[in-house]
Amino acid sequence: MTVAPVKDGVVDYSQLTIAYAGADKESLYTKPVEKLNEQLKPLKQLKEELADFDREFDKRIKQRIADDQELAGEFGL
Repeated sequence: MTVAPVKDGVVDYSQLTIAYAGADKESLYTKPVEKLNEQLKPLKQLKEELADFDREFDKRIKQRIADDQELAGEFGL
């Protein structure tokens, strides 16, 4: 249930309060956060794998540029 104060007959939506029967920190915060963290694990792994790929790709591009520059130097370019 959501409640808000009424002042001079106008509801103040900037002061909302959420009430939940039997709510506690465990049910409202800890369990949802743990569930979300569990669901995010594959995304975190993918992020790490993409970062590794990006570093390796960057390394190989730089090496290719260096090789091309060396080859161009051999041809006097």
